[in-house]
This record gives sequence, structure tokens and C-alpha cells, in this order.
Amino acid sequence: MSNRFESEAFRCEEPGGLDDATRTYVEAAGPCFEDLRAVTAQLGGLLLLAASGARSAGPHHPMLAVAADLLESARDATLRLTPRSAKTRHHHDHLVATATRLTETLALISAAPLSREGVTEPKRLLDAAWAELGAASRALPGFDLIDLTGACCAMHAPGLVTA
Repeated sequence: MSNRFESEAFRCEEPGGLDDATRTYVEAAGPCFEDLRAVTAQLGGLLLLAASGARSAGPHHPMLAVAADLLESARDATLRLTPRSAKTRHHHDHLVATATRLTETLALISAAPLSREGVTEPKRLLDAAWAELGAASRALPGFDLIDLTGACCAMHAPGLVTA
């Protein structure tokens, strides 16, 4: 597997490295990014259950409560971050947008049990959240997403794109 977001072509680093304020922001934002990524995976798992016809996918699934709690915590922590430069504000904007899309996705999943046909709108919002995470991962160093397009399972599904 390769990590296409690790390429220097996508990085916006200063020639001398990061300044102290940016480094402080990166350290504080890391757990927010990881938690938002975890919520994205949890909600994706629920949508996969629904798409496969599982009756348990929906507002009463225990994973939904876990995702909701983690999202609330991550959103609050993200909003408390203090970006002090254009680069950190840009990154922060992507984290806030991710939290917003995940909140919208969670609301749709929580509203009613999902059918196979009912996953379209939540999946669209979840895809938008993942795209925001991808943009955040490219905005500053230390926020990496793994590109699974070269993984074994991707070889069985032509056209699969993960971010």
C-alpha cells in the first residue's frame, strides 16, 4: 500500500520547518483529526451494514452512540483549537467542515432505520467528510490518510477510490 498524501508535492512546509505556533497547533489538532477519522470509519461501517441489508443498522445500533459521543468530543475539541496562521486556519476550516458533514450524516442515520436504498444521501455526506479530511491531511504535515487503492481488496473492485 502506498500513502499518496505523504508525497512532498502535496506538502505546504516552510523551507526551515514549522514555526512554534504551527507546531503547537499540529500537536493539538492531531487527536481531533484522528477522532474525526474514527467517526468517519464508524459511520461508514454502519452504512455498509445498511447497504448489505442488515436489520441492525440504524438508530439503535450501539456503534451509533459511540460515534455520536466521539463526534461531539472531537467537534468540541476542534472548535477550541486556535489557528494562528493562514495555513493553520486553512487546516482548521477543513476539520470544521469534516465535523459538520459528519454531524449531518449522523443526523440522517439517527433519524430512522436505513434501507439499502436509503444510504445514498448519508453516503454522499460521508464522502464529503472524507474529502475534507483528505484536504486537511494535505494542508499540514502529520495528518496522514492511507490510500488503499493498491490494497488487495481494491484489486477486486476496479475504480475504487478512497480519498
